[in-house]
Amino acid sequence: MPFEPAFMQRLAEFKAALARVRGVEGWQAFKREWFHDQPWPRRSPQALQARRPGETVRGGGRTFRRAPLPDDLTAEARYQYFSALQAGFALLFPPEDAPGAPGVPVRVQCPACELWSDDEGGPSCPECGRPLLRLRRDAART
Repeated sequence: MPFEPAFMQRLAEFKAALARVRGVEGWQAFKREWFHDQPWPRRSPQALQARRPGETVRGGGRTFRRAPLPDDLTAEARYQYFSALQAGFALLFPPEDAPGAPGVPVRVQCPACELWSDDEGGPSCPECGRPLLRLRRDAART
């Protein structure tokens, strides 16, 4: 049975606290408060393989790849965690090097469905309809 981190029990408060984060120090404090129960349980190699890593999925004008994540979390917890990371990472980069800045490569992801794509396309996950998260992609490791 997938694990549900403590922050999911207070999701509205979690989102409100995330919206108030300003700067690197604020992000560090947020992580200490809300992700204190890490490390989270991990999936077994068999469970990861069952998620069909590398399989391609087409939707929204993009080709996605399945990339199962190692933590054994509920789909909603994965999505909320990575949503918070998207906000935190935006604070860690200077504006000219932030995700979405001109020339900065972005990878779109749906952590709930464990899909990612580097293609341009629609704003929603082709499987669950959640907004895709836009995370910075290292151009050297495409």
